[in-house]
Amino acid sequence: MEEKEILSEFTKSRVTEYADLLNDIAESYLPEEKKEDEVYVTRADLFARKEMDRQRAVFYGVLRSASRQLAGLAKPVWGQSSLAEKQEKRIVKELINAGIEIREFYKTENRNGYTEIGMLLRARERTYYDADDIADLLTEVLHIRMLPPTEGHLYVKDEWTTFCFQEEPSFQIYGGYAKVTKEGEELSGDNYLMREFGDGTYIAAIADGMGSGEKACEDSEKVLLMVERHVESGLAVKSCIHMCDEMLYLQYRGERSVSLDLLELNLYTGECRICKNGAAPSFLIRDRKVREFAADRLSLGINPRVDGYRESVFLQSQDVMILASDGIMDLFYDNMEMFRSYVSGYVGHTLSDLAANILQTAIRAGGGVIRDDMTVLAVGVCEKGVLPVAF
Repeated sequence: MEEKEILSEFTKSRVTEYADLLNDIAESYLPEEKKEDEVYVTRADLFARKEMDRQRAVFYGVLRSASRQLAGLAKPVWGQSSLAEKQEKRIVKELINAGIEIREFYKTENRNGYTEIGMLLRARERTYYDADDIADLLTEVLHIRMLPPTEGHLYVKDEWTTFCFQEEPSFQIYGGYAKVTKEGEELSGDNYLMREFGDGTYIAAIADGMGSGEKACEDSEKVLLMVERHVESGLAVKSCIHMCDEMLYLQYRGERSVSLDLLELNLYTGECRICKNGAAPSFLIRDRKVREFAADRLSLGINPRVDGYRESVFLQSQDVMILASDGIMDLFYDNMEMFRSYVSGYVGHTLSDLAANILQTAIRAGGGVIRDDMTVLAVGVCEKGVLPVAF
C-alpha cells in the first residue's frame, strides 16, 4: 500500500483517546482549594504546603504537555499499512461485496504483542453489518482467531466509524467477589476493580484507604480510577502505581495513605504480575494446594522512594487467585493455616460462593462484629473453550 500524508483515522482516534486520558490524569494533580479549617497553619506547614503545591503543579504541567504532544500527533504525519497485500485485497473485496466501504486498514500489535486490526468502515445504502461477521472474515483470511470490539460500536452503519479487532487470547477469566462495610459507616474505604481491557490485559485490584468512611473511600477510589485510566491508555501499571504514590504523598505528606493489592494478567501467556503496596497476603490455589504471596511494604502515600512488592507467576488453566483486604486477613493472622485449609478444601459451585464464604468465615472469626471494611476477590483462569470446574 502507498504511503499517505495523513495519519489514519483509526490511529487518530486512538492517539486522541490517549491524549484525553492523560489530560484527565493531569487534572488530579491540580492543587486543591484551601478548606476553612486549614486557614490557621504554622509557618513550617505553610512552607511545606506551598512546596507540595509547587511540585503538584510541575506534575500537572508535565502531563498536560504530554497530552498536548499526543494530540499534536493527530496532525499530518506519515502512515503505512503493514498488512500483506493479498490478505488486504481479499478482505476489502469481501467487505465491498457485503455492502461495506473501507477507507483504511491497519495491522499492528497490542501491548501484549499480539495482532490488532484497525479499520475505518461505512455501510452503503443504510445497511447494517454485524462486527462479529467481520471478525469471522478476518479469522478466515489471517488464520488467527480474531475477536470483535467488546465495547463501543458493534454494528457497521452509514457513518464512517473506527473498529478495532483483537487476536483471541488463550485464557478466559471467571470470578466473584464479596464485600461488607464497617459497622457504623455508610461508605466503605475498600474499593475494587475487576476488568478485562480488550487487548488481553486483565486487572484485579483492591485499594484500601487508611481508616474507614468517606475520606478512605475517596482515596481508594481515586487510586483505582487512575489505574484504570493508565491501563486504558496503554501505559505501564508500574509507572501508574508510582504516580499514585507521588500524588498521595504530595497531597497528604503521609497523613493519609492507600494500600493496593493488584494483579495484572496477560490472557495470552498466563503471566500474572503481582503488585503489592501495604496490602494483605494474596493466595494462588492450584490443584488444592495454596501458595501465599505476602510482603511487608509501605502503603501508597507514605514514602514514594520505597518501591512496593513485585512478583510474576505464570497461571495455568483452573488456577484461582484470592485477594483480600486486611479487614479479612487480620482475623486470620494468628491462624493462617486455618485459612489455607479452608480455601484449599472448599467445595462450591462458583467463585462467588467461595468469596462469600471467605467473608462469612472472617465475620464469624471476629465474633460476628464487623470492625473493619472487608473485601475479597476470587479470580480464576481457564483455557478458551474449556468450562471452569466447580471450585
